[in-house]
Amino acid sequence: MRLLVTQTEVNMAEVSERTLQVAIVVSFATGFIAGWQANRMRRRFLDWRKKRLQDKLAETQKKLDLS
Repeated sequence: MRLLVTQTEVNMAEVSERTLQVAIVVSFATGFIAGWQANRMRRRFLDWRKKRLQDKLAETQKKLDLS
């Protein structure tokens, strides 16, 4: 009877370890994708800000040339 309990405990440990490995992989993948998306959004914002500032600079230079 003791052999059965020990074998069941080993199987449960293997399942738990596998579940833990899957959870770690899923967690890493989720973090990676979230970071990648955040970096894309940051880059878009910086590109938008650069374009806006360039437009403002061109407008200001045009006003200075006219005066």
